[in-house]
Amino acid sequence: FETEGAKQQMAATLGQMASAYMGKGEYDKAIEYEERRLALSREIGHEEGQAISLHQLSILYMLKGDEAARRGQQQAASRFHQQALCLSQEAEDLNRKLGRESGVAANLHQQGLTLVRLNRPAEAWERFRESLEISRRIGNEAGAADTLGEMGKLLMVDGRMGEAIAAFKEVLEIYQRLGLWPKVAISLEMLGLV
Repeated sequence: FETEGAKQQMAATLGQMASAYMGKGEYDKAIEYEERRLALSREIGHEEGQAISLHQLSILYMLKGDEAARRGQQQAASRFHQQALCLSQEAEDLNRKLGRESGVAANLHQQGLTLVRLNRPAEAWERFRESLEISRRIGNEAGAADTLGEMGKLLMVDGRMGEAIAAFKEVLEIYQRLGLWPKVAISLEMLGLV
């Protein structure tokens, strides 16, 4: 692709390479390839590609922050999580501009996850609420269930057990209907925990 100057294909390949490194837990390498993908997408003016790349980078920085937190490096974890939040907000802005509601819902969900890690549950709740609303409106049942599950966790932590049970029951019903059996198992586990 480099020889042919096929920059959009180069960007797609860099994204695949980043995903492979992410799957191996090599977040720094994944970030390196995803940043190269973002640069190419910007160079050719491919805004949808930029939004996707920014979203992937936000996930990678959140994972990097989680890794730092596990090592007891709280300051580094907070810095990575904050960076993840900023990247996701940038992706959200682009997706809103492009009218990509599915992208906006994914970005808001990602921001909710990151805000939970930053110990900002009220802000996380608002992001999840808006993501859920969009996912339901566009008919993304799996996305809605994922977000509702995260909201159930926040309700549980807040001691609102009846509401958490209702949320997890709805999540369970959706996953059963869609045949997403590993997620059914997780939902059952969450219900048992509540």
